[in-house]
Amino acid sequence: MPMGRALPRRPKLAIPERAPDRLTGLLELLFLDHPERQSIAKRILEEVRKRGSQGLPEEEWIYRVLELLREEYPQEAEELIRLVQELDEEYSRTTVMRRLTEKLKEYDLEKEFHHVKNQYSLVLKILRRAGLIYKKEGAYYLSSRFGRVLQEIGQLWLDWRAGLVD
Repeated sequence: MPMGRALPRRPKLAIPERAPDRLTGLLELLFLDHPERQSIAKRILEEVRKRGSQGLPEEEWIYRVLELLREEYPQEAEELIRLVQELDEEYSRTTVMRRLTEKLKEYDLEKEFHHVKNQYSLVLKILRRAGLIYKKEGAYYLSSRFGRVLQEIGQLWLDWRAGLVD
């Protein structure tokens, strides 16, 4: 892998002795040694599942990031969420971001916000590349591709062991 590359080109999945029986177990395999990313992935997947056929609009990223920030900074994050909600109703996203950035500086949370935002974006990318979610018309949805491909891989292995395929 070239120097300075933060991510492998494709997601990797560690193969355990036994299949996990919960989502957290699956995410531990996908985000090996990254508990923060595992947690973010779980929150994203649960929200996407909750939204069902409506999907999770991509434009809501700012709320998802602030909700994640709420875990460490509950009061500040609540105020920031309120600010964004109020501004979202009548101002452009550029104005909203400018005002949010001012507040983040005031709370000395700029670095933390950008860290969480970067982790959120990275997790979304990995979930999409792995086939757990897909994006259509600006919203994220759960995908059946991941499970289907894993089943097909399992079947290929069984067929190969039985001498049915090369």
